[in-house]
Amino acid sequence: MPTIFNGISIALQTLLANQRAIQVVEHNVANANTPGYHRQEAVMSSNRAYPMPGLYGRSPVGGQIGSGVHVQLVRRYELTLYETPYRKELAANRYWASQQEPLLQAEGILSETSEAGLGAYLDQFWAHWTALSNDPSNRSIRMELVANAKALAMGFSHRASQLTAMRHSFDTALSGQVEQINQAAQQIATLNRQIAHVRASGDQPNDLLDERDRLIETLARLAGASAVEQETGDVMVSIGNHVLVFGTKYNQLEVRADPANDNLASIYWDDGSKLQLSQAGEIAGQLYVRDTILVDQLQRLNEAASYLITSVNALHTSGVDSYNNPGELFFLGTDALSIRVNSVMDDPDRIAAGSEVDSPGDGSIALKIAQLKDSTYATAHGTYSVNGMITAQALALAMHIEASKASAKDHQLVLDSLSLQRESIVGVNLDEEAANLVKYQRTYQAAARLLTALDEMADQIINRMGRVGL
Repeated sequence: MPTIFNGISIALQTLLANQRAIQVVEHNVANANTPGYHRQEAVMSSNRAYPMPGLYGRSPVGGQIGSGVHVQLVRRYELTLYETPYRKELAANRYWASQQEPLLQAEGILSETSEAGLGAYLDQFWAHWTALSNDPSNRSIRMELVANAKALAMGFSHRASQLTAMRHSFDTALSGQVEQINQAAQQIATLNRQIAHVRASGDQPNDLLDERDRLIETLARLAGASAVEQETGDVMVSIGNHVLVFGTKYNQLEVRADPANDNLASIYWDDGSKLQLSQAGEIAGQLYVRDTILVDQLQRLNEAASYLITSVNALHTSGVDSYNNPGELFFLGTDALSIRVNSVMDDPDRIAAGSEVDSPGDGSIALKIAQLKDSTYATAHGTYSVNGMITAQALALAMHIEASKASAKDHQLVLDSLSLQRESIVGVNLDEEAANLVKYQRTYQAAARLLTALDEMADQIINRMGRVGL
């Protein structure tokens, strides 16, 4: 038969259950701004009821006696439906967004929109040859031509060296990113083991799950990683169709020079295979800039410089200088990095402006060189003049910049939408937490008042029964 002490037990359990629920609210409020935190909820359940005892085991009163409440579990709000698409959009967004800064840097190196652009130098170069063809004996024009040619050659060389140095600058960042991936993989493997242990004990590893999800998002951001939860609760993480983490085991990545790519840093698995990345994550975006866009820019520079060197030299060596000597090579080198003006041109009279000896007024060779401005040549990118190639180079880079901006913006819009939907489920709503706090507080106060009443009843039975008139 129930006694007063059953009531005390129920009141105490109510106090403890609501105290635990208040602690969950406190934890939610404390982590309202913690990245990757999933709000939690104390799920309460009534204790198992028992039948009223009676004669011959049968209760004279129908029904069972309740035995109070307890916190069945602390539930972690999660929305698995949105996790995979959110990570995919995050990886896609970072792929395009990570390209913008280096592309803008490359645009600054080329400086085609300024007066120091190669197009401006080329226009001056052709103009000086035209002026020389009109007045071959003018030594001032010859001196200006040499100075401009040196500036033009330096412009090619500087841009080529800067773009090459920029390609190598990615190596340092790549090493740091790979180290982040290795650390995250190790931590996920450790968390897999800890989560399995906590679950085996019957508890909910909510904060450990938050930490694991945060690490997976880091891997998605860096390398477009995907994760699949196993039946055991572990997650298997993959990058580029290669397993990174499986259970409590993980593979490592390493950075080493790739002889097939100018000894630039490349990423390899610990089994020696090269990491293959899709169009996802910051690393893939940066490698695309380094190994595709910048290579294309350098190739265009080299094609323009090579044609300039060979075409000008072919005409210049067919003429004679002011000393009636055969014209020498005007440019030395073979590409944008090595192009330079032959030092013999420091004497401007060594410029072969004409084709006839003892003809100071002959500017036929200078005119033919000036006409090279409109001559075209076949390249891997199409048929261009030297000026046309420089313009096409700047246009190609501008198109890459605009494409990266537009794609990053598109994926950001989808990412924001998914983030809002996910946050509406798993995020902490302070107004809702305040309402829950009041609810649990009122229940706690009611249970405390009940306990006080039961204590007074117990005092009446223990200390006052049997004493009359006192």
